[in-house]
Amino acid sequence: MSDHQLENTPYIDNFPKDDHLWRVDWFGPVSQSPKKEKEHDVFVQLSPFVGSPKEPAATKAVDSNQHVIRYIGVGLLPYVHIGSIWRNGNRESLKDFKYSSMKLSVEISKQSMDIKKPIDIIEHGQRLIPGDWHSISTLGKRSRCLTINYKRVQHKIIIPQTELIRFYYVESMELAVDIFSGLLRSMV
Repeated sequence: MSDHQLENTPYIDNFPKDDHLWRVDWFGPVSQSPKKEKEHDVFVQLSPFVGSPKEPAATKAVDSNQHVIRYIGVGLLPYVHIGSIWRNGNRESLKDFKYSSMKLSVEISKQSMDIKKPIDIIEHGQRLIPGDWHSISTLGKRSRCLTINYKRVQHKIIIPQTELIRFYYVESMELAVDIFSGLLRSMV
């Protein structure tokens, strides 16, 4: 995200306001907003950082036992992504943090992909996302994920469904609201 885009990121009133840094760890279900009849909210799980985050993507960088759940309007999805960092309702620039990257070679086919929930058993009694790898709240465990086999069947790339929608289809607040309200379905 460029500095210009960061400047245009709206303040999110529902996010913690305690002067700590918080990382978005998971998206859960989208549901009817209890506040606005024709709008939808998305479940967002945030975890507080432990100290100063040297490697913010690391599992141990946050205290997942202290996570909080917040609901935000789907119109905010263009500005919030898994791994984004927030303080007092404002998004922090990722350029201030160290991230590593790697190139993966994956096969995309019907045989290599599936839709699962984080709590689904994949093999040998192991869950898709074991709790000691990544803590997901109870409601978040019901969300759906795209899984893509990587190298061997037991290794998977896991992408929450809401993150896929956010990344590929939701370019603006207005489009996000239209997608989740069913307006686009009625236009087809």
